[in-house]
Amino acid sequence: MELEALRAAISDKFMDSQRWVVMPTGQVKDEYGTEVYKRGYVNSLKKVLFS
Repeated sequence: MELEALRAAISDKFMDSQRWVVMPTGQVKDEYGTEVYKRGYVNSLKKVLFS
């Protein structure tokens, strides 16, 4: 259940619904360019979930 919650948190569907953008560095920004999550956030979760 916890892993599914993490997958959902970084899914394209969720990011789109929040109008967030994932940068190549794994940083997440909102529609105004404000940082939501620091660099490495999405990339590190992907490593944990998919490796």
